Amino acid sequence: MQEVAVKVISRDECADFNLVSREVNSHRILVHPHVIRFKRLGLTPDKRFLFMGMEYADRGDLLDYLRRRGRFREHEARCSCAHIADEIDAEQKQHGMMIGDPYPPGQR
Repeated sequence: MQEVAVKVISRDECADFNLVSREVNSHRILVHPHVIRFKRLGLTPDKRFLFMGMEYADRGDLLDYLRRRGRFREHEARCSCAHIADEIDAEQKQHGMMIGDPYPPGQR
């Protein structure tokens, strides 16, 4: 049996289910040890809530890691950012995907 994480979002808070669905489907093809895999996207039977089944990160996410250990040293930050940029570039070339603005509208 595999552990998964489930994120539940009220449909009232989700402006566009099709946009979220497209994002999750695009994210499914990303295969990298440092990227959480999406397993399933669906609606509850009453269609009031959207749920996302995802790979479970037993050691937490990057924000948890930074809260536990403190900020990166400059060398660590440079290596991590270069690694992320290289992986995004490789995924874009392999799948023809474009990475857009990471902020939701009005969240800057």
